[in-house]
Amino acid sequence: MKICKNCGTEIRDEDRICYRCGTEYVEEESVTEEKIDTADPKAYKLKWHILFIAILMIAGAARVFFSVQAITGWNLYIYNGVDITVLVNMFYPGIKELNIVYGVMGLLTAILMYCVGFWLIKFRRKALKWMGIMFLGWIAVRVLYIGAVSLVSKRNSFENSTIISTIVGYMILGVINWVYYSRRKELFVK
Repeated sequence: MKICKNCGTEIRDEDRICYRCGTEYVEEESVTEEKIDTADPKAYKLKWHILFIAILMIAGAARVFFSVQAITGWNLYIYNGVDITVLVNMFYPGIKELNIVYGVMGLLTAILMYCVGFWLIKFRRKALKWMGIMFLGWIAVRVLYIGAVSLVSKRNSFENSTIISTIVGYMILGVINWVYYSRRKELFVK
């Protein structure tokens, strides 16, 4: 005998519809070891997911710190008792304003980093799209800032190898995360 899921009435094994309430009886599939619920995060190895979120949150805090530093002009770089920021602003008018804009953009990217991190924690569908936007945003802000510094200072700031490696690093990290999360898309259904 079977039990109707709707009203609890006993149904004969050969019947497919409950005679009392009219609900169709559907056999439940037994769960085997081979069949894994694809919407269950526990079915996936998510060590990188947890590490990436932690890195994202720490990087967001660093981004806030350096953005506030750029906006306020406060500097940790003192060489022989001279504040390097004061010298740069003196020799290159316009850098101070450029740093303020860069700082505001940094704060906006930090907010986006935290949003993406929280969306990843909650497995929100929009997290994957916004993560891609976040990586592209990082690259765009960095390239635009360096380009603007090059224009203001009349020097090619792109020759600095750390800038190129930073941009390449963002691109590599973006591709790694795209591959990782594209294999786990079915988790992001909310």
